[in-house]
Amino acid sequence: MENLTFYKDTLGDITSAMSPLRVELSEKLFSELSVVMNEIHGTTFSERFWTLLLDGHVNAVISRKPLLEQKEHHRKPDLYPVNGFSFPGKKQKIKKTAIRTAKWALSMFNERTLYKKIKSHDNLLLGFPASEALKRERLGVSLPYYQPVFPLQGDKRKRQTVNDLAGDREDPFLKNVVKELPKVLVEHFRYLYDRIPVYEPEKKTFHLHLQGTIVNEYLVAKYTEHGAKLFWYQHGGEYGEFRNDYTNYFSHKVADSFRTWGWKIREKDEPWTAYRLEAFREEYAKYSNDAAYQLLICYPEFNTKNRKEYEQFSQQLFSGLDEHKFKKILARPRRSNKLHSHASQLSFIRDERVDVSSGLRPMMQDMSECELVLQVNVPCTNFLECFYVDQPTVGILRNDQPTSIVKPYYDFFLKEGVLHTDMKSLVEHLNGINIQEWWDELMKKKEYQSFKQTFARSPE
Repeated sequence: MENLTFYKDTLGDITSAMSPLRVELSEKLFSELSVVMNEIHGTTFSERFWTLLLDGHVNAVISRKPLLEQKEHHRKPDLYPVNGFSFPGKKQKIKKTAIRTAKWALSMFNERTLYKKIKSHDNLLLGFPASEALKRERLGVSLPYYQPVFPLQGDKRKRQTVNDLAGDREDPFLKNVVKELPKVLVEHFRYLYDRIPVYEPEKKTFHLHLQGTIVNEYLVAKYTEHGAKLFWYQHGGEYGEFRNDYTNYFSHKVADSFRTWGWKIREKDEPWTAYRLEAFREEYAKYSNDAAYQLLICYPEFNTKNRKEYEQFSQQLFSGLDEHKFKKILARPRRSNKLHSHASQLSFIRDERVDVSSGLRPMMQDMSECELVLQVNVPCTNFLECFYVDQPTVGILRNDQPTSIVKPYYDFFLKEGVLHTDMKSLVEHLNGINIQEWWDELMKKKEYQSFKQTFARSPE
């Protein structure tokens, strides 16, 4: 078996969410597009206001920068920004429209309740998972989910202004960045902005876990522009582990405070309760933990850049694992929605020992039926979820720019066999350990407990 070595080039790849080049270009685009947006709409809003609304668009155009810098494109503008390395196809757009329509149907009566709660309360929660810890801490009042629909085509005259402003630019990339501005920021801007009432904004604090809908993005942008505070909460892994994590940079740029799962690097960082991990632990405890499988493989999202590598990884893993020790394996795809099976992503798997999950069952349920969880990529959220519930886990380390606070833990986990950088090391470790005995010994070590306290902290 050829020894497959894993490496993740995040520093030089501007399309990577962990590249400093992406952060640098994002800064430039937020600054320039804020001026453009004020000119389109005849407003004088701050850069922070527009940055909160432009995040999705800036992410999308940087991801497909190699495409947009080649020549001027003449596409019909999308309703929402769609991230990806290529332009969204008709099938993809129809699918996203169907999902949004379904969410609108389920939430159409929530708009009035949403604004009533904002009027009546000062501490407002967006996108938090329900948990006993959240109830105990009385952080604020949860706002209901509301997905809007839009009337007809919106203000078409604004699109002509966009095209005129794009025509003033010589750089094909910047020209396309302006032309690609989605309808929710152009034709439908005034409709969305004017529907949000403002009630004593200087008294409000928004506690943001996940934005969820375009209404929430407008809500936070409008209220912070009028004096409200914004506390942003860590909602997944990778934060605090990559030096140039774009999502971490963005949260710090727009928030008054960034509340983490235990670590502190910059001034705005505030160690806090890991609400997502608390909700995960409560759900995990509901399952029986009868291990029908020896191994659960957690695959990341597939795209045109990584599919071949993950297929090669899988082939070498299955050929190297001891057939007597690993008799039953569960492979779980990364799901993007809860409406249909995602098993087709892993259709390349041919090993008879492997069952492919649809990805629709709760992660906690799949984990509870497996002795060991293998993370195809670390850092990742489920790696921390496993630590939070003390579930045995191993993973492939793909971080070429670790922060100073996580580097000593990586060194420890590489030594103990939790993390690996090549296939030979991973397979030899898996074939050579008694899973539970190895993990029980690991949990006794001070570095294990210190890592949990720093990156997956339990409430005090």
